[in-house]
Amino acid sequence: MVAKIVKAYPKAEVFLCTILDASRSDYDDDDKGVSFPTAFGSGDSVVTLKAYNDKIRFIAEAFGVNVLDMHACGAKHSNLDIYSIDSLHPNAAGMKLMASKALAEISAKSVYMHPLGIASDPVDVYHTVT
Repeated sequence: MVAKIVKAYPKAEVFLCTILDASRSDYDDDDKGVSFPTAFGSGDSVVTLKAYNDKIRFIAEAFGVNVLDMHACGAKHSNLDIYSIDSLHPNAAGMKLMASKALAEISAKSVYMHPLGIASDPVDVYHTVT
């Protein structure tokens, strides 16, 4: 999919997002068999959330595109009750957190955002557009 996007839109700035922390606290616990999503692994083929995010970073680097580290947006296993509706999907507070993280990273990485005079505080921009 990334190859098709990069080929179809060679001048576009493409961003891949890492996966948020889900309802598991063991981010990279390969040896205990904790995986995300659990439907995609069992036995010797368990894939952890860390492995998924590492693969996203690998693909981004291979295609020369950017990564938005949404896993580091602030939503963690310990606070998913604040930022999600079901320990996986974001609620309004979670969407605001993710939007702030995305805007901050895109503003820092994008050559197209800086000339537009975007506010330095992504929360201010969020309030402006909502």
